[in-house]
Amino acid sequence: MKKLMTLTFALFFVAGIAFAQNNDADVNQDGNNNNTEVNQTGTMLNATIDIDGNNNRADIDQVSTGGDDLTATIRQLGNDNRAQIAQGTDGLVVESTIRQIGNRNRASADLTATGPNSRGGSSFQLQDGNDNRATAASTGITQDMLTDQRQIGNDNRANAVGSNDAQIRQRQEGNGNVADAEVIGKASTSSQTQLGNDNRAIVNAGGTGSSRLELTQFQDGNRNFVLFDMTGNNSTASSRQIGNDNQARVLYGNRAEDNVTTILQDGNDNNARIVIDPPGNSTNAYRNTGTIRQFNNDNVAKITFTTSDNTASIIQNGNENQAVVNQN
Repeated sequence: MKKLMTLTFALFFVAGIAFAQNNDADVNQDGNNNNTEVNQTGTMLNATIDIDGNNNRADIDQVSTGGDDLTATIRQLGNDNRAQIAQGTDGLVVESTIRQIGNRNRASADLTATGPNSRGGSSFQLQDGNDNRATAASTGITQDMLTDQRQIGNDNRANAVGSNDAQIRQRQEGNGNVADAEVIGKASTSSQTQLGNDNRAIVNAGGTGSSRLELTQFQDGNRNFVLFDMTGNNSTASSRQIGNDNQARVLYGNRAEDNVTTILQDGNDNNARIVIDPPGNSTNAYRNTGTIRQFNNDNVAKITFTTSDNTASIIQNGNENQAVVNQN
């Protein structure tokens, strides 16, 4: 799991009331042993906390130094839930909403924006079930920002970081699923959907300058695993796995840019890997296209690119097939 960046706020209070103007905070609690805290520094800020249940905790911290439009909402229905939102901005817009239905769920959102007049927003997290965890952080927002995590089921985990124009969407419906995303650099996107139980989807991606990384993962079944570990600019990767116990990996090394990779696996116990890794610091691996499609069970496929402008495709329809393609 990636560590979320922590925001430090300078809050000034007397008798529990902040030195600010025209702020609005609404706290509604129905139950026993609930604990809420709202801290707002700035002007025209709004915060709402609704709790229905017992032993819940919710915290909102908001600071605005250069604009308005900070909005935070927490709603919890159940027992022993924890929710926390921290927002800081030097510009406009930054919104966050946390909803939790069930028991012993954890959710945290950590947002910031950098001016001048930044208009990045929102972060939305919904958990419906028990023992779920969700964390999200979006810092250094320059334009748009969206982090949308939804978990329906029990004992699921989701984590998202993001940066710049990053958009991350993660949705899990089932039990025991893990989704992890980190996108760094300009205009990066990531979308992960997992339907079933005990699936894992991991994304590590980084770009610089005017880079754009588009990453999409979909898993429908149980105990599937997918990993995107990518650096470089202007690359796309997608993976779709239907069935059980499948594994898919896409690995980009340094100086791997403008590549397109696609993995589709429909069946059980299939393994697919695409590697783009130029050797040394003087060789590039640009504009490669790799595709793996496997149908049925127990198939293995691997594609490796170490140079530029290559195309490779592996299609396997049957059981216990193996294929390796190396483009050097």
